[in-house]
Amino acid sequence: MKHILIGSCIVVAAYCNGFLQQDDVPSIKQTTVAPPVCINDLSSYANCDAVTTYHFHLDAFVDFTQSAIGGNQTLNMTSLKDGLNQVVIDYQGMQIISVLEQDQTTGAFTDLTSACTHYDDANLGSALIIPLKNTYLKDSNLTLRLQYLTNLNGKAMSWLTEAQTATKIMKYMFTQCEPIYCRSVAPFQDTPSIKSSYSANITAKNPYVVKLSGREREPTVNANDNTTTYHFYQDIKIPSYLFAIAVGNLAVQHIGDQYSRSSVISEPGVEFLERYANELSELDELLNATEAWMTPYIWGNYTILILPPSFPFGGMENPLLTFASPTIIVGDKSQVYVATHEIAHSWTGNDVTCRDWSNLWLNEGFTVFEERKVSAERHGIDFALREAQLGNVSLWEDMRVFGLNTTYSALYPVMNGANPDDSFSNVPYEKGFQFLTYIEQQMKTPADFRRFIQDYVLAHAQTSITLGGDSSPPNFQDYIKATDPQLKVIFLNRLLARSTEVSVKVVAKIDADLNCTGEPNPEIGQRWFPLTIQVGYGKALAKAQYYVSYQGRLKYLQPVYRALVDNGMRDTAYQWFLLNQNFYHPIAVDSIRAIVLQSHSPSQYTLERISYAMQRFW
Repeated sequence: MKHILIGSCIVVAAYCNGFLQQDDVPSIKQTTVAPPVCINDLSSYANCDAVTTYHFHLDAFVDFTQSAIGGNQTLNMTSLKDGLNQVVIDYQGMQIISVLEQDQTTGAFTDLTSACTHYDDANLGSALIIPLKNTYLKDSNLTLRLQYLTNLNGKAMSWLTEAQTATKIMKYMFTQCEPIYCRSVAPFQDTPSIKSSYSANITAKNPYVVKLSGREREPTVNANDNTTTYHFYQDIKIPSYLFAIAVGNLAVQHIGDQYSRSSVISEPGVEFLERYANELSELDELLNATEAWMTPYIWGNYTILILPPSFPFGGMENPLLTFASPTIIVGDKSQVYVATHEIAHSWTGNDVTCRDWSNLWLNEGFTVFEERKVSAERHGIDFALREAQLGNVSLWEDMRVFGLNTTYSALYPVMNGANPDDSFSNVPYEKGFQFLTYIEQQMKTPADFRRFIQDYVLAHAQTSITLGGDSSPPNFQDYIKATDPQLKVIFLNRLLARSTEVSVKVVAKIDADLNCTGEPNPEIGQRWFPLTIQVGYGKALAKAQYYVSYQGRLKYLQPVYRALVDNGMRDTAYQWFLLNQNFYHPIAVDSIRAIVLQSHSPSQYTLERISYAMQRFW
């Protein structure tokens, strides 16, 4: 135990003095066998169905000489199942120096480094596969400590020279972790499906100032090496993408009177910090207005950090440390709506969070909706309507770029292992806003929907959520009965057009709600049964056979037989055809025979079947 702890101190000291070079770090063995992606989030390799992080502690040094962050990441985790013997962690743009497992009784650490492997993926980064010394029962706790050193391949960190900053005096570093880049700041279970509290000690050379998306304790000045260690904690659980670091020539200015909860951080000076604070002088009023429309604000204070101009977004809603671009400071406060949006994220996104990136609209659509409600109250309904109109223009432009029929133009984009950034656009913002506006219009009054949103936030506070469940609302069938059957046909046409994105689970849910399998309308069956055959929804197969047996209209027969042949069920198609050929009209017999026997390999049929087919068909 002493040897390992001393080793940790030596490594951190090496970071602090800039002595540790990248080639000094031992390497983890690589594997070509990919671990399963996270069951709750296809953008992570973390085995989040088996183990979850409930707290992490980061001890790190920010080294501007190497443009690197190095240190120890301690993950306090809970097993979600019996027999846990492996943990998978996301990382990117770094080298893992060591992996230690702590004995929960003695506190001693065991070095697991030599047993670990890593798998690399061009889209998602690397998976660190950690075989555990111990096997854990469900609900038992475990602790892992990982030593690491980042490199310039990391996606989250932006390292700025003096010339790239506002004051041109000191270097600057900031992170952008959303959606999947916190794994390049430190090793994480980097998925919004997991929320944890954290504590952190971040050391930097003087006179650099460190800020994190957490509450700050009194820093420790280390006179012996001219550094300062900044101490932070976040007791409200957050997903990894909301972890943020900024290091540079930073100063703070409080906004408003002694009762105000708002502050601005930026590089110091009249031209910068004071000008920014003046532009954002209504920040506390915006916070109060949003809180009045929503529920009580749980985060305490609200601070916005105006970053150098290279920040790639308008704003980023890191709790207690919103990042914002200086482009929102234009002199007339016309761009301060960005702050309204980021404040609204304190409820939807930061408190109630999407479980996976296909459901980003649960963060952004709700937040835009709240933002425009607050804007309407403060500036009038016409102001909010103009924002919505401009947003709609941006939405259509993004959809045209993606293609109107592609998954990235949908409210729920399908990732399939792609980087979520590939689908980033105005779609989850504006289409989500429009969807919620539509729902509001179905309510008796806007006040009813406002109460729903408030209850929704309170019910799901501090959780990560997704669409789903095994049942629809109790009155759903009344709504379906009133639906024009042609709308079902249109809906199924859309499903068929995107059938490669539809899972068996989705089809089963649709069937439970719409009863497509038992629908007597043949226009429904013409579309439904080919879809069920393609996705492998076996519960509909018997009805599909009945569908091609009770009627002989080619319009309805051909899609089903083609689906069987195209999806490896030629034998089934052949059997159904034999049973019904005497019932079908000769024209239908010729057509279906051609589908069933088209371009098949002799290996698919026995010689006896071929002989029998020839006798019956010819």
